[in-house]
Amino acid sequence: MRLLRLAILKTDLTTLTGRAITAAAGDISLQSHSVSCPDGSMSLLLIAQMPLKYLPKITSDSGLVVPEQQRRQLEEFIENIANVISVCFNSPRRISSPSPCVALTAETPADQALLGSAQKLHTPMVTFPNSVALSADFEKHLSELTDRLDGVAMLAEAIATGHASGRFREFIRLFERAFKLNGMNLLMPMTEFFANTRFEFTQDEIRLWLKKRDPITHADQRNEVLFERDVLFEVRRMEMATYDVLFNKSVWRSPNVDRRAVWSPLAWTTSHSGVAVVAGSEATLKFQLFDNFGVYPLDPAAGLHGSLPAEWWTGVGLSGSYEAIMTLHKNDC
Repeated sequence: MRLLRLAILKTDLTTLTGRAITAAAGDISLQSHSVSCPDGSMSLLLIAQMPLKYLPKITSDSGLVVPEQQRRQLEEFIENIANVISVCFNSPRRISSPSPCVALTAETPADQALLGSAQKLHTPMVTFPNSVALSADFEKHLSELTDRLDGVAMLAEAIATGHASGRFREFIRLFERAFKLNGMNLLMPMTEFFANTRFEFTQDEIRLWLKKRDPITHADQRNEVLFERDVLFEVRRMEMATYDVLFNKSVWRSPNVDRRAVWSPLAWTTSHSGVAVVAGSEATLKFQLFDNFGVYPLDPAAGLHGSLPAEWWTGVGLSGSYEAIMTLHKNDC
């Protein structure tokens, strides 16, 4: 049996249109196909595949479990090829998932029997990160920011950065600048600063941000390095936190945790998936759908159902695989 992982690669390049890209390493191979988008642009469908040494497991409710280790190997290969394309052609790249994003093919009668017994794809429950459109009153808040224009510049650079890893680093820099501390030294001051606020930032959540600081910033002596996919779920909540720190920290460039009441959003997140809105107000909610495995953003325009080879098993009954889990609370505060 073979496992296939599918991904959509978007670049600024027109030279890749119609160009077939192939690559291989060990027992992993990759090929590309050009796909057209609803807006008329072209993208590349990257298909990485490898043989499975053992047959996938079938759950008690007839769900096929995609082997995680082999899936991750295919995803790493896709990312490596996408990065080489980006560097060689000097073009930004964005990786997303089509629907479906995995497939299996049978090579033996035993493979066919197993796929025939599976009624659906078994995937973990993915909670999609939500966020709200943040803003502040220019005339009202201009004078409140004059003593922290360095932080304003950092947040402005984060907003201008489309890449999650770049945004993550700028958010961390703003925290460090605000509290005049670095690394895990920020844990307790930030926990105290956010205590009893309606944003519900927990110490564990803040600790996770700080644990990812070094491996996504430094790559000299450490074996572990992180990339965009490792912080996609964190940056949305971190953006809310940076706004609160920038506007409401009483003493800038100090470990002092006193707050001031300068900025109060009409909508805010209470967790990765929880959103609250002041009763009677209007707010713009933002959410990002991810694929079955919570790895790449889901490209809603890249629906491949009905256009894949008939021998590819992609699972059935996936109608609920991409439903966002969001709780909306209305508060009178």
